[in-house]
Formats: sequence, structure tokens, C-alpha cells
Amino acid sequence: EGAQPSPANYSVEMDFRILKDDIGIIFAAKDTSNFLMWQVNTFEKKFNGKTSFRPHQWVNNAASCIDEKSIDDVIPVEDQQKQHHIKIQVEGNQITTWIDDIQIDQRTSDLAAYGKIGFRQVTNAGDCDEHGSFDNIVVKDTDTDDILFSENFDNGNRSFNFGTVNNGELEVYNTLGLQKDSMSSAPMYRKEFDVNKEIKKAT
Repeated sequence: EGAQPSPANYSVEMDFRILKDDIGIIFAAKDTSNFLMWQVNTFEKKFNGKTSFRPHQWVNNAASCIDEKSIDDVIPVEDQQKQHHIKIQVEGNQITTWIDDIQIDQRTSDLAAYGKIGFRQVTNAGDCDEHGSFDNIVVKDTDTDDILFSENFDNGNRSFNFGTVNNGELEVYNTLGLQKDSMSSAPMYRKEFDVNKEIKKAT
């Protein structure tokens, strides 16, 4: 097993589409009880149907909303169900977030250290029914420009144990999940190892 990457500085980018209510992108996850989750929300009552940005953190399974603010100037109501692009860049403990190339947030967090990515889409009867889709995911070490993880779902869903690929996008609802373990190590080495094994068997 190769060592897991642990870059001090990294970025997470992807396209997203809010199919219903909101999307929640998990990053810096140690496990499903400890992570950061950036939510783009269209149903939070205090924003009266306008788009809001609501960063959350989970610590030992205790969730809290760190902040919330309108981003109606970036995603107006008429564009809420269109595809948008998010970039989350982490430098040490500083996190900067852009949507459609417009910076919407900058903050620090002691939980920002590199970890897995994933999604949280919740269904609560009478409250929320969160449906989202995701595509063109790229996670990079921004010091070396190495791509640590990428997935565009063109060959189906190889990276997550949940969701459904529809029109080349991963649709997710009623799920909290992270990328598969095997996808965070270097799959190229694994393929080379399998080929070597086959050659040994053949001789």
C-alpha cells in the first residue's frame, strides 16, 4: 500500500447542479463523522428563495453551521437549477471558495487538512428533499500541480458507492458518503501490479 497523499495546500473543483433544494459538498473528511461540508442552498426560509452559501462542520458527528450568507448576486433565482462550477482552495488552514470564478468566501478552519471528498444530500419529510448532481471533479496538490483524484463519470461511477450516473453526471440524494478508499491511493500502481502478476503466472 502506498502512502496516502497529505498535501498542505490543495484544491477541490467540480461542476454541480441543484436539482432540488440544495447541494452539499464534503471535503477534508477524516471519516463520515469528521469533515467540512459547503452547502449551496435554495430553500432556507430566511433567504426567501434566494441562493445562500452555508458552510458546515462535523466534529465527532456533531454538526454545526459555521456561517450563512446570500449569494444571489452569483446564482440568481433564475439560474438556480443550471450547472455551476465551484472551486475550494485550501492553503494550510485558510479556505477560499469561488463559484463560477467569483470569490464568495474566505475563512480559516482547523479542520481543513487534506482528506476525502464526498456529498451530503438529505431527505427529511416535511422539511428538505435535497437532490444534486456533480461532474468533472478534480482534486489537486496546488504546490506540485499533481492531480490527486479526478472523476468525470464518462465510464460510469467508479469512485463512489452511491448515486446514479445520469447524462454523465452523478445524481445524489438521501445520502451522506465519501469517495471509495481505493480511489484515494494511486490506481495506476495497482494496474501495473496486476499486469506483473499476470506475466509471472504466464511464465
